[in-house]
Amino acid sequence: MEEYEKKIKKVLEKEIDTPAKYEFTIKTALEGTQKEKKVPIYKIIATACCSLILCTGIAFAAQNIYQKVWKEPTYITEEQKQEEISNVKSEITKEETQDFITKDEANEKALAILKKLGYENENITNSALIRGYSGEIHYLIKTGTSKTITLDPQTSELYNLINNDMDNRELNSDKIDSKKAIELAEQTYKKLGINLADMGYEVCQAVENGYVSGKNSNKMWNVKFAKKHSDRFDMEDYYSITFLVSNAQVYYYAITGNIKGNFEDNPIIITKDEAIKIAEKKEAEFSNLDISDINAELAIKKMNLFVFCLENNITNDDGKYQVDDISRNVWVVKIEHNKNSKPKDGNIDTVKQQYNKAYYIDATTGEVIGGEQIEF
Repeated sequence: MEEYEKKIKKVLEKEIDTPAKYEFTIKTALEGTQKEKKVPIYKIIATACCSLILCTGIAFAAQNIYQKVWKEPTYITEEQKQEEISNVKSEITKEETQDFITKDEANEKALAILKKLGYENENITNSALIRGYSGEIHYLIKTGTSKTITLDPQTSELYNLINNDMDNRELNSDKIDSKKAIELAEQTYKKLGINLADMGYEVCQAVENGYVSGKNSNKMWNVKFAKKHSDRFDMEDYYSITFLVSNAQVYYYAITGNIKGNFEDNPIIITKDEAIKIAEKKEAEFSNLDISDINAELAIKKMNLFVFCLENNITNDDGKYQVDDISRNVWVVKIEHNKNSKPKDGNIDTVKQQYNKAYYIDATTGEVIGGEQIEF
């Protein structure tokens, strides 16, 4: 008896910093003791569980190891909304800017970026620190050619560049394929000193879209590089570039720097079949139509209010309800129905009953943490 207790405690001396290691601890305890002598399994498990409680301070419960991630959305009152607006307009203090680069340094950085992109002889017409709605502060710099550059005030990293001068140009775009578009996008980031591959970013999208501004209509390429975790892209953590090529010259419309997502790399505990059953049960709350097709795949998705709004018959058009800004490993379960016609409106009842949907099932807890309609 003392011998197997010692073995369990030895296992527990290893670092147990995630819930996923609890199961490993129990299995190791079982394997390490039953091979040598016949010890009742219930005694081994009981000792391991007690040891876990003592070593980690966390009560062990086989059916509730993982903490729930979905919380009741926050409702923002009109007073709170006005307070947010006031905060955005509030003066930026010296204490906040003590680690910032100077305005002159920010201007020099902006001009250097433009030069690397082939824009010579640019001049700064306006430069100022601004505060965003979430409290972050950026340098906003404008040029005489209608270009706007946003920089991180501490690192001088490019947040984004918008070239509004494109609205005044009449350009005929060259015909290039997606391979060439990706190559040009990669070359652009290398010019800016950003090696996307080394940072774990890969191409997740390369599409050519129609573009209309005033009398001008054209086509532009958008190439997006997202952070990759295993075989899944975090679409909230990305670099994006929009441009066209005319007479072999690249004209940039928008370049977005690193948008850091809030990805929680939660373990994959829920199986595909379990996720499908959870989604089917939720869909049955909304629609009585026969299901024609259902499939699921692992993905990284940002928590959202889609299912919450359906459950509570609200649209949240005013954005008063808010959820945590996090992304998780989820099963995206897509459900399609047998029906005679497509939905004709976007009313809540219609969406619930008629629309095909995708549910985001948290891969660790099995909670429904969001979703989307998959037809329009």
